[in-house]
Amino acid sequence: MPLLFEQQPNETAKAFAAFKLYLELGPERSLVAVGKQLEKGLTVIERWSRKFNWPARVQAHNAHLAMVEL
Repeated sequence: MPLLFEQQPNETAKAFAAFKLYLELGPERSLVAVGKQLEKGLTVIERWSRKFNWPARVQAHNAHLAMVEL
């Protein structure tokens, strides 16, 4: 099973690419910014964020990086 911030088994490549962009935007990230950069409607981005729990995945990624730094 992949780590929470890696591509999930039922996650499409497009949805995962959107999540990666969201993650890479850092503390100023927003769903609107992702939609604009990918030229996708906000409804699609919101659906992906809810379905694949982007906030929890960002937290998991941050926790992973903190562990690696230790």
